[in-house]
Amino acid sequence: MTLQKSTDCGLTLIELLVSIVVVTLIASVISGMLITSLEAYRAGTEQIEMQREASYAMNRMAQYAQTARFLFVPNGRRNLTDLLAVSAGIDTDGDGLVDEDTGADITGDNKPGIVGIDDDGDGFIDEGNKDDDDEDGVEDEDPIDGIDNDGDGSIDEDPGDDWNTDGKSGIAGFDDDDDGTTDMEDEADEDEDGTKDEDPAEPIVFSLDGDTLMENHPVYGDNELAHGVTTFEVEYELIGSDDIKLKIKLELSHGAGWEIKLERQVHMENLLQKQGMRL
Repeated sequence: MTLQKSTDCGLTLIELLVSIVVVTLIASVISGMLITSLEAYRAGTEQIEMQREASYAMNRMAQYAQTARFLFVPNGRRNLTDLLAVSAGIDTDGDGLVDEDTGADITGDNKPGIVGIDDDGDGFIDEGNKDDDDEDGVEDEDPIDGIDNDGDGSIDEDPGDDWNTDGKSGIAGFDDDDDGTTDMEDEADEDEDGTKDEDPAEPIVFSLDGDTLMENHPVYGDNELAHGVTTFEVEYELIGSDDIKLKIKLELSHGAGWEIKLERQVHMENLLQKQGMRL
């Protein structure tokens, strides 16, 4: 029997070390690419979420402002603010109309203006009588007629029980509820339904809590609309004598280079509507 020397052998120590180094380098490259991809994905997701929040918040504010029956803040006295408060459009009495028969206390909260808010920007909150809706120290001085009667730069912001001061229910000489009769019941019964002051204009308020834009709804409570807010401004402008425009500015930032800036001009289409919005 002849013995032959085997030519099969394993890796030498040097070859093994080289192999480990090569594998490690390849793994490092792959893991780096994976981490970069994950960071890019995360950044893209956060950017999309920030854009979604900003657009949703702006659209919600613009929609409520455009269709609101009453504007509370900003106004002629407090015309550039970090707060937006308008009537939320709730059919309290279930008659198919919205905010059509408020009392002299428009919001129905038994406080002047909106409870807990400095409506006129003088540094004081809820001062005066509950029927003083604009907190200017005078009650019921601006009837609903599309005119700035008290010369404060706001329209129809502080009416009394008889909105148009004509001494009649609803509009004098007009069949407000289409029941075949005119000027019936009490002068404070603005919709001539036999009940007065049954549909207050509950306010929806948009404001900042730190860097979070909050919505306070009279029915649904507090809701976070957008985070990382660096600028929230609402500017009031009275155009001529019978048109109101709001300019809403909203800016968000989630770090250097991560910024979104939105600006919207809103004409308040329903502000001068006499009989309230129909659902």
